[in-house]
Order: sequence, then C-alpha cells, then structure tokens
Amino acid sequence: MNESLYKQLTQAAFVLMNSLKNKAKIAELRNGLSERKNKENDLKNKIEYEKNFSYGTGCLAVTIIGIIVGIIIVINFFLGNGEYCLYVGIPMAAISFALWFLTKIFQANAQITHEERMECLSEELEKTKEENKVYEKEVNEKIKEIEKVDKECWEVGKHFLDFLPEKYRNTQAIAFLGEAVKNCRADTLKEAINLYESKIERDARWDAEMEMKREEASLQAAHMQEMERIAREMNETNKNIEADISKIKWMEYYDIMNKE
Repeated sequence: MNESLYKQLTQAAFVLMNSLKNKAKIAELRNGLSERKNKENDLKNKIEYEKNFSYGTGCLAVTIIGIIVGIIIVINFFLGNGEYCLYVGIPMAAISFALWFLTKIFQANAQITHEERMECLSEELEKTKEENKVYEKEVNEKIKEIEKVDKECWEVGKHFLDFLPEKYRNTQAIAFLGEAVKNCRADTLKEAINLYESKIERDARWDAEMEMKREEASLQAAHMQEMERIAREMNETNKNIEADISKIKWMEYYDIMNKE
C-alpha cells in the first residue's frame, strides 16, 4: 500500500468532512429557528381566526326569521285569513323566541370562553416571541462562531487538497480513492482515479440500462392496457351484434307466424 498517498487522501477527507459537519450544524440551527418561527406564525393565525369567528350567528339568524314569520302568520289571522294561522303562527313565534333566547345565552357564554381563549393565545404568543428573540440571538451567535471556526480550519487545511484535481475534491471521490489505495488496488493517484472513472462509467451504464428497463416496462404496461381496452370494446361489439341477430331472428319468426 502506498502509505504516503493514503495519508494524503485521509487528510483531504478529514478537511472536507470537518467542513461538511460545520455546515450541517449551521443548517440544523437554522431549521430549529425556522420551526420556532412557524410556531409563532401558527399562533398568529389562530388569533386571527378567533377574531373573525362568530358564535351562533347562523342559529340566531334562523330564530329571528322564525319569529318574523310567526308574527306575520298571526297578523294574517287577525286580518281574517284563516284560524290555522293562529294555531301555527303563535307556536312558531314562541318556539323561535325561545330559540333566540337560548342562542343569546349560548353567545354570552361562548363570548366569555372566546375572550379567555384569546387571552391565553395572546399570552402564549408574547411568551413565544420573547423566547424566539432570545433563541434567535443565541443561534446567530453560534452560527457566527461555527462559521469563524470553519473558515479558520479551511484556511489551514485546504492545502491538503491541492494534490487532487478539482473534479475529485469531494467526499465520495476521496472515499473511493482512499479505499482503492488501502486495498492495494492502486499504487498511484492516477491508477486510483482511473478506477474511480471506470466505476462512474459502470454506474452510468447501469443507470441507463435501468432507465431503459423502466421505460420498457411502462410501454409494456401501456400496451397491455390498450389491448385490454380493445378486447373490452370487441366484446361489447360482439354482444351488440349477437343482440341484433337475435332481434332479426325473432322478427323473421313473427313474420312467418303472421303469414301462416
């Protein structure tokens, strides 16, 4: 094994992995901040919904309409339009008034609950805002610190990648090159790179073959569906033809019977 080359590849891999870990930490911190912001926005939406929500409006409108209709029917009775108006109008007006009264009670209770819920949501929102401000400040400080350390480490370690062509300065390529040297499949960087390029070509051919197989399978499935559709149409056509033939035979039979 070419120990010197393997050491170079290991150092290059360490530099890249360290940089990737720092970037992953920064992304995780930003995701956590984004989740907290989403929670804050959800609370704002809930408060907005509560502000615009009206309790019992539909029921109240129906009861008022019922009262008005009942009164109109009673008035029609006094105008001499039938006794049934009195028997229908008064109960309707009474029931509607009772419903209206109950609706007003429900609205009053619901309004109290609504105000309590609004107060709880507002308190929770203010608490979340304060927590998010503190958290955002801490996160931004941590991100700045990580970015500073990452920049310093990169400035110190980036020369460990100078021996590699730009195309192969990634973790996937370096991992393969290191394994090839470690397992004595390659003694030089050129040999290791040639092995890596061969792998890329094989992978590309494999992907192309798999894509072709998927397309063939898709075309075959579409062809089978089309054949099934044609078979169904032919079956339906044959049934119609048989039905027409049967009708013709019966008509011929009736003609013969009528002639006799």
